[in-house]
Amino acid sequence: MKMKLTFLLMLFLLLYSIPVHGEKQNFEIVTTTAFLGDVVKGIVGDQASVNAILLGDADPHNYEPTPSDIQKLSTADVIISTGIQELDEWLVSFINDNPDYKGKLFSIDADKYLKTDPLLNTINPHYWLSPKIMRNVSQEIFDHLNSVGTFESTTFQTYLDSLDLLIANINESRQILEGTKAVIDHPAFFYFLELLGIDRRGVIEEKEGVDPSPAHIQELVNMMKKENISLIIASKAQSGSDVIDLAVRTGAKVSYLSVNPSQVDGKSYIGMIKTNIESLEHPETPETPQDNLPFPFEVTVGVMFLIVLLQRRRIKQ
Repeated sequence: MKMKLTFLLMLFLLLYSIPVHGEKQNFEIVTTTAFLGDVVKGIVGDQASVNAILLGDADPHNYEPTPSDIQKLSTADVIISTGIQELDEWLVSFINDNPDYKGKLFSIDADKYLKTDPLLNTINPHYWLSPKIMRNVSQEIFDHLNSVGTFESTTFQTYLDSLDLLIANINESRQILEGTKAVIDHPAFFYFLELLGIDRRGVIEEKEGVDPSPAHIQELVNMMKKENISLIIASKAQSGSDVIDLAVRTGAKVSYLSVNPSQVDGKSYIGMIKTNIESLEHPETPETPQDNLPFPFEVTVGVMFLIVLLQRRRIKQ
């Protein structure tokens, strides 16, 4: 009798420990990018585990999934992608080679959000930098997740409220920034700057990944001086010496913005947008190589001149 009770107790504990299919806490979601992962976390809270593949400054154009990435993809209940070919190219290739994963994939319908960038006369893919667009994207994601599982709406509604508050903050900042003329180093912030009414007058990067020519930089210098443009908007992760050079030659200040929450320490998507707004409202004077010298440049030159002068006197003696 005792052995029978022990057996039944062990059986009960075993059955109790087996997860029931569809339990929210065991639901696994994988996103292709960090910004998408952060938004999904806001939507589902602790009802699912959420992992992003591309973190930090990983380049999506030549990314190859690691064994760890493949493990995440294999155990995921849903894989959410941006819907942008150039960002998700690695995933498209992976699924083509592993068609069994296709049933897990949910792609954002990016085409209905993408717009032609008038500065470049081409489609700008960076739709996620508009919180207004991401509010609609969040609804898409929530609707899909509830088609494959069950997620309560309270957490989702709280996240929508946070986005609405962020949009209200942007509208307030627009009253300060609207009409501001700026030169940008990269077109990534098109959707974000459009919300704020900032007038992008020129771009430093003529072509993706190609350094601007000296002639192009001079054209920007001439335009900035002619139009009294005193602001340069640069990518925090990608800006180079051209930004500093242009700022020094024109006396402009620089606002450094981020395109990905993982580029801002401890920041969420919403936190990243708030930080970007603060940077626009409080641009900084860029630090030049000369600023890093242990002594002011003029002092260093003066000391060198004295040394040379003393040496000449010794030679004459």
